[in-house]
Amino acid sequence: MPEENSDYNLVGVWSNTSSDPEEHTYAGTVEQPLDPLMVAVEDGNGVVLYYAPDSDSLAINHGSNSLAVDAQGQSLQTDIAGNPRILYDIVDIGAYEYAILGDTNHNGMVGQLDVFVVAENLYYGMPTGATWADGDFDRDNDVDDDDLYLLALHWKEYWDDPVQDEIPSSAVDQVFTDYGYNNLDPSDDITPEDEEWGDFVNELWDALGIIA
Repeated sequence: MPEENSDYNLVGVWSNTSSDPEEHTYAGTVEQPLDPLMVAVEDGNGVVLYYAPDSDSLAINHGSNSLAVDAQGQSLQTDIAGNPRILYDIVDIGAYEYAILGDTNHNGMVGQLDVFVVAENLYYGMPTGATWADGDFDRDNDVDDDDLYLLALHWKEYWDDPVQDEIPSSAVDQVFTDYGYNNLDPSDDITPEDEEWGDFVNELWDALGIIA
């Protein structure tokens, strides 16, 4: 249970029979426990580093910006993973700030700027120590085909309204469409293990103007 009179929490089962949860705390009951929808983020050796909210978690955008401060009362700049502490306007509940997979610049949309960053670092090689901003979405310290695949799965996903400077060119968008990423049917999405993956990458490079 959270401390008495604390707020902005996710509680699986509220067991305090003498009081109700605070206004901004989400709590379940014995009959209907609350699933916080948090997923484990592991390092390359399978060690859990922290838990991050899934895309449907109530933790997302339900924190308090005024309470996201350090011991000196200064606004927190980063979350537990070193990413910006506040994304998409309102801080999340918990130590990790949700970001759309593929959104390298944290502007709320997976678009052409993001795919160019990933493609460039993948093609020219990203030394060990790559970050989310470089396109390392699986947090294994490099940028590889697995990261491009994660971006492709979230191609054109956006948090609020589409960002105008991220709207992809028709050529880039067509490549994603041709390889199954622009619909709601995941069964036709290719993966890095498929024979067509090399063709997808080469066509994407051409559309982006990267000389292979």
